[in-house]
Amino acid sequence: MTAFERYQRLEGPGLWAPSAEDQRRDVVVRFGEATLIIADARSDQVLSHWSLAATHRINPGQTPALFVPADRSDATPEERLELDDPLLIEALETLDRALSPPRARWLRRGRSIAIAASVVVGLMVAVLWLPGALIGHTASVVPLAKRVQIGQAILDDLTRDGSVAVCSDARGSAALQTLGGRLFASPRRLVVLRGLPEDAPGAFALPGRMIVVGAHLLDRLDSPEALAGALLVEAERAGARDPLQAVLSHAGVQMTVRLLTTGDLPAAALAGYGQVTLAAPRDSVDVGALLDRFEAARIDPVPFAHEAAQGTLGAVIEAGWDARRFDIAVPLADPDWVGLQNICGS
Repeated sequence: MTAFERYQRLEGPGLWAPSAEDQRRDVVVRFGEATLIIADARSDQVLSHWSLAATHRINPGQTPALFVPADRSDATPEERLELDDPLLIEALETLDRALSPPRARWLRRGRSIAIAASVVVGLMVAVLWLPGALIGHTASVVPLAKRVQIGQAILDDLTRDGSVAVCSDARGSAALQTLGGRLFASPRRLVVLRGLPEDAPGAFALPGRMIVVGAHLLDRLDSPEALAGALLVEAERAGARDPLQAVLSHAGVQMTVRLLTTGDLPAAALAGYGQVTLAAPRDSVDVGALLDRFEAARIDPVPFAHEAAQGTLGAVIEAGWDARRFDIAVPLADPDWVGLQNICGS
């Protein structure tokens, strides 16, 4: 049995403060699969998530035990957790030892022992802390407000040098908002960018329920139904694979741990991701699920299949359409469609 398995679902009381100067609060401390969950003792509202791999005791041998979400010898950590429960203290110290690098005294025993110890530690970390699992878990707990902030940071990265810009014509923006409300039950932010390369995706999703449309796609399409289809495809891709997971893969494990433990993802971690997402291969979508989206939105899929150059996907959609007739409705009135086509100016 691993240390993680031994202490999973363990919980107990403690005192927590967001900083050394703030008043302490009664909390319940719970052990998750790879995180320490700190919740208010009265309301059970989650106050903080700490990475178990980073949790560190700063007063060994003293009572009560003081823990912080990272070993920061160069500065005073902000969050603090005070524990009296011997079992909780033992669990955190055991996990701290389990995830620590090999001790110097081990290395002095010879090269073979050092190599063996390194292999054991490497295997343990690989099993307990796989990057993919870490990224998936982190993406699952990031709140919408933070996702919106990350999506905006990527958009800012794309438009930083001025060669790519957001189109913001008032009439076209209003039509875009109307189209979004027509297609999606949950609000989504739709953005049109001019200046994207011709080989860039016509539309792509970003964290925070944002879908970006390239002006080059608008220029190519002949109907609002075709544009609606492109937006529904991106919504289906985002539903099948969270866009935040790709962002965190780009940012790396260290930045992912920082986001999980502190709620902060520096802009530097997102630098260059705008260009990465333009060049990334496009995930395929489940045709049945996509047709469900067309049906729910009452959008005719045939114009999208004809105009969006989707190859086999377009042919399958047309075949599916023949077998799944449903009531359709126009997504935009003609004046709104004209306004949307001119959103980037004439």
